[in-house]
Amino acid sequence: MFSSGLIIILMAGAMYYIYDFERRESIDEDLQDYANFLTTGLTTEAGDLSEVYDKLFEKKNIQSLKQRWHRYALVSNDSIIFEAGLNVNLDSAISTMETEGEYFWKTTFNTIASSSGKYRTYSVPLASKIKKEYRLIVFSSLERFYESLYQLKFTILMIVPIALIFAAIIGFFIAKKLFSSIRLITETASNISYNNLSARVPTVNNKDELSQLAETFNSMIERLEKTVLVEKRFIADASHDLRTPLTVIQIELELLLQNPDTNPEFKQGIEKCLKETEMMTKLAEDLLLLARFDSNQLILNKENVRIDELLIDCVSQLNNLAKANQVSFVIDVDDSATIESDLKLMRRLIINIIDNAIKYSYPNEKIVISLKTNNQECLISVNNKGVPIKNEFIGVIFNRFQRADESRTSSGFGLGLSIAKAIVDIHFGELVVTSNEESGTTIKIRLKTI
Repeated sequence: MFSSGLIIILMAGAMYYIYDFERRESIDEDLQDYANFLTTGLTTEAGDLSEVYDKLFEKKNIQSLKQRWHRYALVSNDSIIFEAGLNVNLDSAISTMETEGEYFWKTTFNTIASSSGKYRTYSVPLASKIKKEYRLIVFSSLERFYESLYQLKFTILMIVPIALIFAAIIGFFIAKKLFSSIRLITETASNISYNNLSARVPTVNNKDELSQLAETFNSMIERLEKTVLVEKRFIADASHDLRTPLTVIQIELELLLQNPDTNPEFKQGIEKCLKETEMMTKLAEDLLLLARFDSNQLILNKENVRIDELLIDCVSQLNNLAKANQVSFVIDVDDSATIESDLKLMRRLIINIIDNAIKYSYPNEKIVISLKTNNQECLISVNNKGVPIKNEFIGVIFNRFQRADESRTSSGFGLGLSIAKAIVDIHFGELVVTSNEESGTTIKIRLKTI
């Protein structure tokens, strides 16, 4: 839009300059032609200028109707001999012209000003057989020239703003159409996620760059969607198929431990295998649950759940684990709250959050668990004192297999918070994590109450 306006202004300036230049050239050519007409066959004889007068006036009368804006004067090197043409006084203007020396014998153009206005002049030396020198000076009034320049300037000043407004309006609609396409691509891209790859940018049959960009973008998302679907299907199938053999292995190991004939030396190894099998079974179950979240195949068995009672029950369930990690609980549940949710998923959500707090707390610290209700919603808060989560990890701790413990010395697979976030999202809630050295790490869960 700015470039269009600049082009219009430059074109208007160029048009004004070209007109000014061409008109000045045309005036000079007219003066030169008129001077040549007057001086054709004209000479100054010694001492007698009557013949010159007659010829000049005769030619002047012939051309008077055609050259009504021209006039001329015959001058010597010391005075104005006579002038003819318009009835104006040019004595003062002519007297200021250089009429002596070498300049006197040069053919020159000049612009002079008088009381009647500005004039363009063309000076021609005349041959003389006496020492006295004569020049014929042809004048042309610049009044019409300046009037036409003024009219052109006025026209430009009237047309250019209108043209700029018109260009701005056209540019606005073009830019609106252009940016609407870009905005549509941006909105579509912002709505695309790992769990939502079905969005596409609407395309038209135009072959412009934006249409090609939209088609390329859609093609890329389509390839990405196929890849992710294959990945999700593999995870779901692998998780489902692993559950049965892992369950069989776990049962067999438990039977071996319970068998009195089992060699005591082998029991320690069997216990380690059983522990690893239980972890693998939990991993398979977690992956299968996430796969169901991703494919929207998880069916919620919603019921009215007293979230305060569930919170206390989960704390009791994890009390032994907290003691083993040398941490204790501080419960601040003053209000009762009822939500509509899947009880199993909500229990898993709370256990995952508290288990995560136990895992990353310093020894001999307290984990503060609170429940507050306000305006038809409840806020569950779990705070623990431990190594704070770095700022660069705050945004990615909900990613799968992502752990704030970069050394991966802690137990688990990094799926607990991913599952917690998926459960909160499917219940249309909000999960926020804050962490710093002073107050520790706090996880807040906001849910709708009934």
